[in-house]
Amino acid sequence: MNRLAIIGGGSVGLLYAARLASYHEVTVYTKSKEQAIAINEKGIQIEENEQITVIRVKAAVISDGIAPCDLVVIAVKQYHLSSILPFLRKISPTTPLLFLQNGMSHLEIIDSLPHTYVFLGLVEHGALKKGDVDVTHTGIGTTRLCMYKEYHPIHKELLTNSTDSFPFVEEHDWHYTMIKKLIVNAVINPLTALYRVENGMLPSVAPFRQNMEQLFAEVVLSLGINEGKEYWASILMVCEQTAFNRSSMLRDIESERQTEVDSILGYIISEGEKRHVDVPLATFLYNSIKGLEKKQKK
Repeated sequence: MNRLAIIGGGSVGLLYAARLASYHEVTVYTKSKEQAIAINEKGIQIEENEQITVIRVKAAVISDGIAPCDLVVIAVKQYHLSSILPFLRKISPTTPLLFLQNGMSHLEIIDSLPHTYVFLGLVEHGALKKGDVDVTHTGIGTTRLCMYKEYHPIHKELLTNSTDSFPFVEEHDWHYTMIKKLIVNAVINPLTALYRVENGMLPSVAPFRQNMEQLFAEVVLSLGINEGKEYWASILMVCEQTAFNRSSMLRDIESERQTEVDSILGYIISEGEKRHVDVPLATFLYNSIKGLEKKQKK
């Protein structure tokens, strides 16, 4: 049984800790001492289909350092990566790292680390944190596992231990896989967050769909993509499959949390500037979301 360190006590961190505890010895590293104590005392209470299961895992405060382990899963939001960098740098460079962030901006941070074995995980599950130990698995998806640096055997073990309720799928082209997910997030997340609607509303309401199409056109041009039919089909499929879901960016706005707009639309705008592509709608949406974030801080 491998020893897994999961950094982050948010919805994704709690979900992965609970699901991976079936095959691994899991320790969750949290920011607050209170959450670590609560997890150690109560376990993680995961809800699915109105049934609650208690999963026992260990927990510790990240400021106390990360104990030697066989894999570190980084499940914090992209904008929190810089705050945990000092702890990541203290981990042995031969310990594999798995990053679960949205967007593409965090790749620069990953490249600054000395670690030999690095994987990227694209999370397609739905998860909602309801308390320090409470998480709801709102939708079964997939973890798309990409090798970013050199191969390590634990990569195969994650795939081997894949289950129907928590599957891992290997993707051989990390760049294509991340770009595809980025495009989906760049179109769905900011529009649903601004309109305060569920995903399925975007293609089904004509004015929303018109803005979807315009935003999509800006996104693919910014990324230097000439043929976008496949990516547009992916967006529509996600909207259909998650029609009644509220995007993570919308939930962040509703919960008055910081969003990942910088790593998603911020990246798109930056890429557009490099290619001299105008992105008026993407810029409007980026500024709108940033404005909502600042409004909530007052």
